[in-house]
Amino acid sequence: MRFNLPVCADRYAQIATAFGLAEKNEELSAERLVDEVHAMSRRINIPRFIDLGIDPKEFNLISEYSYQNNSNESNPRIMGQEDYLTILKETHGGS
Repeated sequence: MRFNLPVCADRYAQIATAFGLAEKNEELSAERLVDEVHAMSRRINIPRFIDLGIDPKEFNLISEYSYQNNSNESNPRIMGQEDYLTILKETHGGS
């Protein structure tokens, strides 16, 4: 969600408003929604990526396969293999 935020903040803000999370502007509302979804995943014990025990040596292969998957066209923001690799590295760092 955070990766897609720059291209769909308006949609995220609409969802935030529907859930009573509206802030003083669209960007803040969208960011709050992303933060709330993250917090909810913690509350319902969805494991963090780092907790899955995936060896960082596999990130290049995972990013390559992720880039090749069929869901790229439906993602709101165009993603390249480097984007997937960046996300893997960032989430493995625990952020």
